Amino acid sequence: MGGSSETKILQELILYAASAALSCLVLFAGLKHLDPNREASKKALEHKKEISKRLGRPLIHTNPYEWICHDWSDQHCLQFLKNCYDALPDNGKVIVAESILPVLPDSSLMTKEVVHMDCLMLAHNPGGKERTEKEFEALAKGSGFQGFQVVCRAYGTHIMEFLKKI
Repeated sequence: MGGSSETKILQELILYAASAALSCLVLFAGLKHLDPNREASKKALEHKKEISKRLGRPLIHTNPYEWICHDWSDQHCLQFLKNCYDALPDNGKVIVAESILPVLPDSSLMTKEVVHMDCLMLAHNPGGKERTEKEFEALAKGSGFQGFQVVCRAYGTHIMEFLKKI
């Protein structure tokens, strides 16, 4: 997930709301940018601890991987999603936080932002692109996942679940 520490906290709350049945949640958050000596970073880290305590579940972080799928071609996405699939237990899932490109563009601000990001991916990341919901579903199914669903959306971020088994 990208953005300011406040944005990340909001995104984490969205993820928690979407994953009430999980015993823990692994977030791909940009922790390398949180300097424990900076006041804003201290507040963000304390807030994350408070979220975990209030919800009674651990909050686990990994190395910073932000908005992964839109950086890569379909072939590369299928490759790393297959690796995720192979590493998961039978009841496992991958939670993906990305923008979804609308099938029929409109003039809303959210659509404009997603189309703008799609143009940036085209210019800077060979093969990278924003995807429609059907394209995300095809990536999920193509990498072996049996289930796919969009759980929720807020501020242009869609939370999707790729379920290993249904």
